[in-house]
Amino acid sequence: MVPVFAHPGEAASGIAAFVVRAQLDVREAFSAMKLRLPAYMVPSEIHALDALPLNSNGKTDYAALAARLQAKPPVARTHRSTDKARVE
Repeated sequence: MVPVFAHPGEAASGIAAFVVRAQLDVREAFSAMKLRLPAYMVPSEIHALDALPLNSNGKTDYAALAARLQAKPPVARTHRSTDKARVE
């Protein structure tokens, strides 16, 4: 799982998490994070990918992940006002 700031620069920016489908189930990820992390650290969005994008050095390409935030909707989103996750 890789965290990225969701929509940087916006006042209501949160954390978006990217998970690799083959390694982690989205519902399990939300449950585990809600149990182990303070509420402010739980991602507001989760995006499932087949693989994480890598840069030319073989490291996670954070710019490509940030661009994906604009391109595709998340597979899950947390509504903090009700503290419930909605999985699409």
